Amino acid sequence: MSRRSLTSLEKRQKLKEIKRMMEMLKQGTVLVEGKKDVQAFERIGIKARSVSGVKNLKVNGKIFLMMDMDRGGEKLMKKVGQEIEWMAEHDNGFVRKKLAGLLELSVFENIDRKYKKMKQELEE
Repeated sequence: MSRRSLTSLEKRQKLKEIKRMMEMLKQGTVLVEGKKDVQAFERIGIKARSVSGVKNLKVNGKIFLMMDMDRGGEKLMKKVGQEIEWMAEHDNGFVRKKLAGLLELSVFENIDRKYKKMKQELEE
């Protein structure tokens, strides 16, 4: 089953929403599962930290938990969410779910490739 092609307006709206989500992440503290995730976010200009260092975390703005879209990621979201409640406001996974849907992501170690590919497709 093939996907319907997006109209020019839909492409612009989708790209605008993706960029808005990326800007939100840049304004806060991004926590990810591991080293590959940190590197992928850094390749697209977003500073990220692994959840393994959450106890020594210096928070900048809102906290964004960007765990993978699998069962392990869900469990980790809940665990880390409980650990950081007292530190700062966090988004409870809204940006994670929205961005994963927009970029068709299941694991965030691919965010850099998916973002660049999607951006290129939408700007055509």
